Amino acid sequence: MRIEDKRRLLLNFIDGFTARLVRLNLIKLLLMLAVIVWTATLSFIFLDAAFGINPMHSYYYRACVIAAASLFGAAYYYRRVHKRPGSAAAARHIEKLDPCNNYLSTSVEISAAEIEKYGFSEPLYEQTLECASEHYLKKDAAIYIDYSLVKKLLYVAGILAIATIVIFSRDGGLKRLNKIWPEVAGLFMPAPLEITCRNRDFTAFVDEEIDFSFGFSRSEPAELYIRYAADRQKNPFQQIDFDSPEGANDTRIYKLTPSAAKDGRGYEYRLKMPAPSYNFYYRARSLVSDSFSATYFVSSKRRPEIVKVNAAYEFPKYTRIAPMIEENATAISGLYMSEVKLMAHSSAPLSGAKLIFTGNRSVDMDVMRDGRAASAKFRLVKKDAYKIELTDLEGIKSRGGSFHDISVYEDKSPSCEIIEPAGVINAPYDRKAGVTIKARDDFAISKLVLVYYKNENEEESNEITLHETSSAEIFEKTVLDFNFMNFKAGEALFYYAIAFDNDDVSGPKSTRSAVNKIVFPTQFDEAMELEALYGSIETRLNKITGDQKAIAEKIEKMDALQKQGAMNDYEMKKNYENIARNQQNLMNEAKELASDLKEALKKMENNIYIKPETLAKISEIQEKIEKMVGDDMKRLMGDINKNVEKTKLSADDVKKMSQNFDEKKLVEKFERLKELFSKAEKEQKLSTFMKELEFILSKQEFIAENTEKAAPENTELNAELAREQKQASENYDKAFANFEKNIGDISEISDEIKKAAEEALESLKTDDVGGRMKKAGDGLEKNDPGKAFDEQKQAAESMKKNLDALKKAFDEFKEKNKKDLLEAISKLIKRSIAMSAFEMDILNEFERVKGLMKPATNDRFVQTLDAISEKCLEISNVSREIAAELTRLSKKTILIDSNNIAVAGAIVRQFAQIKPMLAEREFTNAANLSGQIYYNISILNMMLLDIYDILNSSKSGSNMDQLMSMIKKQAEAQARLNAKTKDMMKKAGENGMPQLSEDALKTLAFEQQMIR
Repeated sequence: MRIEDKRRLLLNFIDGFTARLVRLNLIKLLLMLAVIVWTATLSFIFLDAAFGINPMHSYYYRACVIAAASLFGAAYYYRRVHKRPGSAAAARHIEKLDPCNNYLSTSVEISAAEIEKYGFSEPLYEQTLECASEHYLKKDAAIYIDYSLVKKLLYVAGILAIATIVIFSRDGGLKRLNKIWPEVAGLFMPAPLEITCRNRDFTAFVDEEIDFSFGFSRSEPAELYIRYAADRQKNPFQQIDFDSPEGANDTRIYKLTPSAAKDGRGYEYRLKMPAPSYNFYYRARSLVSDSFSATYFVSSKRRPEIVKVNAAYEFPKYTRIAPMIEENATAISGLYMSEVKLMAHSSAPLSGAKLIFTGNRSVDMDVMRDGRAASAKFRLVKKDAYKIELTDLEGIKSRGGSFHDISVYEDKSPSCEIIEPAGVINAPYDRKAGVTIKARDDFAISKLVLVYYKNENEEESNEITLHETSSAEIFEKTVLDFNFMNFKAGEALFYYAIAFDNDDVSGPKSTRSAVNKIVFPTQFDEAMELEALYGSIETRLNKITGDQKAIAEKIEKMDALQKQGAMNDYEMKKNYENIARNQQNLMNEAKELASDLKEALKKMENNIYIKPETLAKISEIQEKIEKMVGDDMKRLMGDINKNVEKTKLSADDVKKMSQNFDEKKLVEKFERLKELFSKAEKEQKLSTFMKELEFILSKQEFIAENTEKAAPENTELNAELAREQKQASENYDKAFANFEKNIGDISEISDEIKKAAEEALESLKTDDVGGRMKKAGDGLEKNDPGKAFDEQKQAAESMKKNLDALKKAFDEFKEKNKKDLLEAISKLIKRSIAMSAFEMDILNEFERVKGLMKPATNDRFVQTLDAISEKCLEISNVSREIAAELTRLSKKTILIDSNNIAVAGAIVRQFAQIKPMLAEREFTNAANLSGQIYYNISILNMMLLDIYDILNSSKSGSNMDQLMSMIKKQAEAQARLNAKTKDMMKKAGENGMPQLSEDALKTLAFEQQMIR
């Protein structure tokens, strides 16, 4: 074979090797790009699961991966695929793998024409070609290809495949892949669906309901994402990160509720929620296909709100009522033709306001210069209703709101009634009847007249003028004398009262009372009256007899107690004084009954209808009663008085009183009282559960410690531990059941305790503590201590965790509650002291007003009273606020009860009474009532100071600690009284009696009785 043919065959061999190497490099490139992209994708999924990558960063990551893969692929392709290696380079590469004395590279690099150039002879060159041909042409070029890198890449791809299977077997893997390679994820996910928004960009008003509505082309679980933003206007580049954790970046997630669309096409998803106070972006998202709507923007604005409304009343002049102001007014009520000025305060500057009445009538209100308030005036003419509409500077109107009533009180006719006697009575023997008449008008009655006539002949009536001075209320007593009129049996005298109104608005009006009747009865009527009288006498006599018997039994009981020494002399004396008082009242009743019987007998002696035996029986009863009063009752009264005089306090009695109330014993009694009161306390329910849980935890840890050391073959120990475990389980079930039953009461203590208690309840249920304790008991019964120990350990850990959380919440509540209560009581004390000083100023002004009660200074007198009225109105508002604050605080502490609130309420009511007195110029009554108000304010001050002292000395703000502090104060008072009693005993005289007056001894006994 010629030299050129051999060289060509060698070049063909090298070309075959080069072609295979290029194809292998192309495969390597594809595998490396796949591994790079695959690894980057899995890394992204891990990072997204750990930190939550937002969409923008996802786009950056995707771009970086594509750029890196492209640069690497282009470089590798250019160097290893596009730029093929030369024949000489390929020959040298083959010689490295299969060396043969450089025959191949020499044969390829040197042609026949270049033999002499490189110093070769032709025979040597032929021999070189011959050797290379014999060595390489017999072999396949594929054996020189290195596949190791391909194998490594395949191993890596297998590992990545396993990791991919694990990742995508869990929830969320496909969605995270969709964030970076949606083209790939779309092959495995449902087809995207169309989501349309019915709301789009809009403006909402704070706290008003927003109804989000979205149209979905098919039914899939969906969520609404809301992101709060500080943007005033929509930012078109703003997006919502779906996969960020809830709460991060001000993002909130809400579940959308699906329903069939009304038009029958697709599905409608809705969500209703109150508008927040911030602007926000929102976007809907499908959880299955990971489809989402466009991002929309909601601008939240506040409507102007009415902070408060003050009503200023100006009454008609004839009423002589001073103008008044009502704060925080809602419903308006006043006298006919009164002028009312409404002042509405706004939460935002206003451009306008309207006062709207029923029937679409409205009045433009005047806006103040600062724009924060608007006012309007109107007169009270008829019953109506109103509401106020505000418009702020941006043209936003306030909410529609509801109408408030406007009540108008007409100038009423006076009321008039005859109080006594009753409607129909029999004529008295002296033909004189005491008549009591009551008349009242809203302002003044000009005249009160009594009219009477005979036998319904009103034309011949007579009048008695009872009152001719203007007064708002008249209570008049008079005697109707009809001796000058002749009456026969069966005839009657009719009478009624007339009250005349004389106010300037309505004109004169009069009101007649009901017509009463005085009957002149026949003897038969008198006989019927006596029969009825006899029945009432029997009832009264039976009552007197029963009361007398009760007094006798009481005396016998007192004698027995005195012999037994069960009562001291002071208590005995007090009881005898009460018996003496009851006996005296009984004697008076018996005397009155005897007098009534005597008068009835005298009245009915000549009545032909009265039976003689009836008169005889009544006479006998009358004589017996007189004898009983004169002899028996009088004698018994004397005996009782002797017992009263005989019972006196001795030195021994005082000494016993001092010894019987030992301070330590009293404290022990108070400790028992603490136990009693604690059962009714909501806080004690929580404290009891924590103590029970702590005891059960200690018991469980002890059992677990012994269970850990136990062995299956130790049956006796396992049986004993099983019994202990069963008992602990029963104790836990009982404590947990009580805790679950009382969770409502415990939650009322505070919001923090409510949260901790509910979390503890849910945690104990979730951890199944009771079930684990029962399983541990079953395991010990089956001699399996290892399994039982695992259950015991988990149950103990759950109990300890929840016990620590409850203790922490309870301790924080007690500390915070005491601080809050002290601050609130301190503020109330300051306001009460200021109110006391203010009321003292009012009393001083009343003293100054006395000097103005002269005709010459009448104007100053009226002005001063009006000024006092305004001050009373101010202090009345303060007292009303104090009463409201006490009512609120009474729910947080046992130290404030209905008595404290009643004192504050009494002050409010007294101020309400003093206003009309000042309006009607009733100076004396107003001054007296003001003194009573000052006294009640002083009482309120003392109450508040006592409450503050007790609260400040308590360990914490819990009601039980407050109760113990109060009991401690009582014990200290008892100790002071003991010392006072002992000091009194040191000053005893020669006869052993203390050198104190009887009043001092009574005071000492009273103080002891109050403490007891």
